[in-house]
Amino acid sequence: MAKVELKQPIVDEIANSIKDAQAVVLVNYSGLTVEQDTILRKELREAGVQYKVYKNTMVTLAVKDTPFDFNEMKKIGQDIEADHIQLKNAFGYDHSFVLKGEERQLTLEEPVSGRRLVISTTAPVVQVYTGNFLKDGCIGKAGRVYENREGVALETQLMPNAIHTEENPSVILRKGEKFESTTNYIFETI
Repeated sequence: MAKVELKQPIVDEIANSIKDAQAVVLVNYSGLTVEQDTILRKELREAGVQYKVYKNTMVTLAVKDTPFDFNEMKKIGQDIEADHIQLKNAFGYDHSFVLKGEERQLTLEEPVSGRRLVISTTAPVVQVYTGNFLKDGCIGKAGRVYENREGVALETQLMPNAIHTEENPSVILRKGEKFESTTNYIFETI
């Protein structure tokens, strides 16, 4: 458990962000059954309560054993040619992945150079783009033209569909509101 001095800035930030609220309830209801959780969410919606759910394990189940399953370390290109409609439509990965945890959510390794990139972020999602349309359009160092899939972008962000859901952090920033997100890139050797 963190020392009080380390927790205080977080407590102060939360207190400041809700100081003018009419009512606020901060809860952790991880001990509820799915049925109890469903009833609670329904009752909250019917009462007009604004609430946010920040964790959803259903996404993990949806990608299990598909080319989008990165729950275990694997090469990005390992399944990129799989017979999957989403990969075919994007000519590779250009998809959002829900992140787990709060530190070291992403690791990218390059075994030839021995480099490792570790990403920690407060963002709930990473958009993985495998350079599917680089050919003839992306010129790099010394005028070298990059071919398709010769790069990867890991873009931390909010949920792409968050504007349509109540379960995800809002992508709407209203006057007077503050948006903060932190992403740390740590370079290591393998």
